[in-house]
Amino acid sequence: MNYIILRVILYVLFIFIYVIISKKIIKGKNLKFLLGIFLIVISVLAYMFPIEKYIIKFDTCEKAFKYYFPGNEFIKKYEYDKYAFVIYKDSNSQNIMYFSKDNGSYEINNLFFKNKATSQIFLNNGASVFYTKVANSDAFALEVLYTSKKKDVLTDSLSSKADMFYIDKSYEYQVTGFIVFDEKQAKKVNNNYRFYFDGKTSNLNW
Repeated sequence: MNYIILRVILYVLFIFIYVIISKKIIKGKNLKFLLGIFLIVISVLAYMFPIEKYIIKFDTCEKAFKYYFPGNEFIKKYEYDKYAFVIYKDSNSQNIMYFSKDNGSYEINNLFFKNKATSQIFLNNGASVFYTKVANSDAFALEVLYTSKKKDVLTDSLSSKADMFYIDKSYEYQVTGFIVFDEKQAKKVNNNYRFYFDGKTSNLNW
C-alpha cells in the first residue's frame, strides 16, 4: 500500500457512493450535481492533504518517501531533529523536498507541493534558483539549475558543500546543485551571501 494506491481506492469508493446515493436516495438533478461537486472537492483535498499521517507513522524518512512517492528514486538525505531534507529523482530530473518530524514520525503536510509550498523561484544571472524553506524553521535548501560547458561545481561564500548532478546534452551539461542549510547555517545567510556557478557570482535577491 502506498499514497497513490490508497487514493485510487478512495476515488473508486467515492464513485460507488455517488452511484448509490444518486439512485437510491437523491432524485433531483440539482442535488445530484451538488453531490458530484462535493465528492470532486473531497477527492482533490484527499490528494493534496495526506490525512492518514495521523494514523500511519514512519520512523525513517526512507519509509515515508517510499510511501508518498512510489516510483521516484531516493538519492540522499539530510536528517535533523525536527525535519529531514531528501534529494530524489523523478522521471525527468533531481529535486529536493523535506519531511517534518513529529514525535519520532516523518510526515508531509502538502503532497501537491511536496513540502515546497514556501519555495520561491528566481531567475538569477542565467540560473533558475529554487528556495525551499522548512515550515516554522530557519532551515532551507538552495537548488541552482543552469547550463555549463563543463561539469561545473556550485560553491558559496560560506564554503558549503553542494550535491551536484549533471545531464549530458552533447554540447553542454544541464547542471543541478543543491546546498542544504540547517538552522545554524541558515542564520549566517544575509545580504552579503553569495553563490558561485560557471564563473558567475550571484545572490538570493532577498
